[in-house]
Amino acid sequence: MKFLIITFSKCFLNYDTPSSVRGEGIKGTLSVTATYNGQAVTGTDLLMGQGRNLSITTAYTNWNYIESEEWYDENGTRLATGGSYTYTLKDDQEHQLIFRLTNQSGVVIEKTFHIIPNENELTSSLPDPDCEDPSLWTTNVDGFQRGTAVIDGFSQPFIERKREASEGGLLCWGQERFDISQTVRGLKLGKYEQGASVIATQQGKNGEAAKNYVKDVYLYADGAHTAVSSLDGVPGYFVVDFYVGDDGQVTFGAKNMTDQNYGYYGKGMKLFAIDNFSFIYKGPDVLASVLSDMREQVAEVKKDEVTSGLYETLKALDRKADDVNTAVLYQRALGEVRELQVHYKEYMSVYHIYKEYVETNNVDDGNLKTALAAFEAAGSPEEFFQAFDCLCKAWKEYHPRAEKTMDVTYWLPDGGALTPSEDAGMYDYFTRWMTDVEEGNYRILAIDGSDAARGDAVVRI
Repeated sequence: MKFLIITFSKCFLNYDTPSSVRGEGIKGTLSVTATYNGQAVTGTDLLMGQGRNLSITTAYTNWNYIESEEWYDENGTRLATGGSYTYTLKDDQEHQLIFRLTNQSGVVIEKTFHIIPNENELTSSLPDPDCEDPSLWTTNVDGFQRGTAVIDGFSQPFIERKREASEGGLLCWGQERFDISQTVRGLKLGKYEQGASVIATQQGKNGEAAKNYVKDVYLYADGAHTAVSSLDGVPGYFVVDFYVGDDGQVTFGAKNMTDQNYGYYGKGMKLFAIDNFSFIYKGPDVLASVLSDMREQVAEVKKDEVTSGLYETLKALDRKADDVNTAVLYQRALGEVRELQVHYKEYMSVYHIYKEYVETNNVDDGNLKTALAAFEAAGSPEEFFQAFDCLCKAWKEYHPRAEKTMDVTYWLPDGGALTPSEDAGMYDYFTRWMTDVEEGNYRILAIDGSDAARGDAVVRI
């Protein structure tokens, strides 16, 4: 049995993950999981930013009589013992991180990582890249707190904001508008990449259903942004590319543009959480093709697709300059266009319905008239979305509420016609009622002032 003749002099076996060694017909396997900035990393050559952490966990099977699990640097200095280790890059030099698993016969399985400093990673320059302290962030609403739940893909703690299932005896549906941000200064002119792990989900839903009603939630940096939504309890990783100009600063974070408390119970964004920011400098230049594409996108925007204020901003953009500062201006303008166009036609249609009703019926309601005027004057997406929320609230405050089951077909536009959405449910902005499909017909599930779980009015169509 030749595998038993191994002497006590150490035998080193250096394998890529997973690593295996045979002895007496048994296959021992070492596997390694490495995480950096919240993301799984593969391979043995790893780029790291100074001050950042690399977390490594090892596991083995069919490898008995373990003598030791040890971590070493390139100089042979033992750093730690045990199957897990967090390595911090403290300088701008290359290093080796070595894990050795030794059994009592002196046989060693070894795994080596080559740590390469990345001078362009600036993650450690962020005030709170690991999202550990909500007080270091600027927010426009209360409720952001330290999250400590064990979530695969998040470290602990992280920052979260929840909406409880009920408040004041009534069911809650989602989160109101919010913005959470930080500002970094002293940056070099050029292109950057920001990444983050985000949960934006409908809790309690299975699979893709957890993402269906999460809308208008963005990870952003300056004017650039990307929409975010996730499965229940499963963080998504999102990336935003953006430019920084001569001012050397960027405001970044996440925002919810619309009040999601008007969705039916279970379909609003009940949980938002964020962690693991990364921040990487990509270079000082902007490609001519990038600016050309930006200009084409601006040229395609029609006057009736955005607010008048934003349209004037688009017209004033420099059509000839090809530097990074120009890219920043286009980035901001196009970011507003994209945010606005998601709901612009929909909200304008509602506005015209309300305005026509007020003018036709000589409505003399100060709050409603003020809300209409504020909506007309809105310029930026933030102003536009906020004005729309105020307009809808003024509208429903003006109209009576149903106190008992009643036929309200006459009150709906177009003779009671409602258009179903893809998930067999919809929200009607004219009435501010959430509806659901029942065998081809519609039933009002909730109106303002009612418990969302019961129907207070029935539409007979």
